[in-house]
Amino acid sequence: MKKRRTLDEKGLPVVEVRNRDGIYEPEYDSSAIRRLKADELSIQGTAKRVKVPGTNPYGDATVTDSKKLRKRSGLDYLRTLSAEIKKRKADE
Repeated sequence: MKKRRTLDEKGLPVVEVRNRDGIYEPEYDSSAIRRLKADELSIQGTAKRVKVPGTNPYGDATVTDSKKLRKRSGLDYLRTLSAEIKKRKADE
């Protein structure tokens, strides 16, 4: 967890903490929240992750589709290239 010190809009020093996404957010003091003695305040269940449609880079690909796209080796490529060159020379 990385921390950095910056100044806020009023010019007061603020400690910011880097979250998992790499974005710096202000560090919150849990003792200040406890001093409020508010039983109604809860952070549980407030931040729910929502799956946004259209963000899947693989689309509707299935395992069988990905196996069809077998990557060819360089040797296979050279063999087909050699066969094409031989065909061109034979046609001339």
